[in-house]
Amino acid sequence: MALGPSFPLGDYASKDLENVYAGYAGIGEFVNISYSRLIGKYFGFSAALHGQRNPLNTRELEKDFSTLKINTGGIWAGPTPFPPPTLPFTYTLYPDWKFEKDAWLSGSFLLGGYGQFPFQKRNNISFTEKAMLGVIYVSSPGLNGSSITDTATAHVEQKGSTGFGMAWSLYGGLKFDKGKKLFLSAGLECSGSNKIKFKDIKSTITTTKGSPGSPGYSAQQTTVTVDGKQNINSLNFYIGIGLRLL
Repeated sequence: MALGPSFPLGDYASKDLENVYAGYAGIGEFVNISYSRLIGKYFGFSAALHGQRNPLNTRELEKDFSTLKINTGGIWAGPTPFPPPTLPFTYTLYPDWKFEKDAWLSGSFLLGGYGQFPFQKRNNISFTEKAMLGVIYVSSPGLNGSSITDTATAHVEQKGSTGFGMAWSLYGGLKFDKGKKLFLSAGLECSGSNKIKFKDIKSTITTTKGSPGSPGYSAQQTTVTVDGKQNINSLNFYIGIGLRLL
């Protein structure tokens, strides 16, 4: 079993509201339970269960939404599934956003090749490598954020969704034998997936201007339901402990 920090890569880590694939994923953690067996002297096969969590980067969301131009109808362009507004349009900037914490969650099952190469002068230390393919199940985070001032409010809510896809993993590391049964391991894994489809993501934005009961008070709400896509790419650092069964 191994665990360690998980660093999101590419669009998964992107914090660009103009990028429709931006995941706003932050540094998280993962756990990996694997079984490896040599068939020949140096090569064999491996199977693994992999779980990963990357929290939503709410700090960047709050900063970016504070500069976001939200039009009169409440539709904007960004990583959420709202379509871009039709020009010309009037817009309002809503400051001081606060988003609730949530996270990307994923679990995968992988199969592939395994290599183990002992150091000549230190037989208890081996270089190991894996190349694996499999399936992944991902749960996307929901969005729940608000901007509240004396003269205007805005509230964004987006439901989370789930999807299946194909996953891959490339791993290289070191194995330290600590007797006949116990060993320690440390390494680096680069993992990724195809663009996973998330169906029926429901997003709602509600905006108000003025004070309730005043002559100029107005309220608007827009709701859309569309599909989204996201790659799950990350760089993971391993520290683990294992048992030799044979």
